[in-house]
This record gives sequence, C-alpha cells and structure tokens, in this order.
Amino acid sequence: MKATTELAPGDSVRIAGLGTFAVAAAPAILNRAHVVVPLGWERLAILAHPDATWDAASVTPPIWRHRSCRACGGSGRAA
Repeated sequence: MKATTELAPGDSVRIAGLGTFAVAAAPAILNRAHVVVPLGWERLAILAHPDATWDAASVTPPIWRHRSCRACGGSGRAA
C-alpha cells in the first residue's frame, strides 16, 4: 500500500470498477487536500487526498523508458 504522494512513474494502481492504470508522472500537489497523479492514458489523472492509500504494484517499467510507440514515444500521450 502506498500513499498518493508516494506513487511514482511506473507504478500500477487499481481503481475499483475501472481497472489498473500505470502512473505516468510524479504526483503534483494541487492544494493541501488534493494531489493530481497523471496516468498513462491521455488526459486521465487521479485527483485524491495526499494521505489516501492505493494498492500499487511497482511491476510496470517507467513509462518514459519505453519507446515502442512512434506516436507517443511510450508516454501514452498524444504527440
């Protein structure tokens, strides 16, 4: 289990009812009550409390190191 602020690129987080998503970038603090965590899907992010815990697995290699997709360079974002 990891807190929202402990998530890192390459972690996989499970969101109930939606599935598992890769974290694309380090969390950014929006304000004291909210943290934004970009996911590896274009314009998709988690908005959560900094102390919320996630069932996160660090089995996904960091997204920016994968270069198999010519369109996005492995970032999951449109070029």
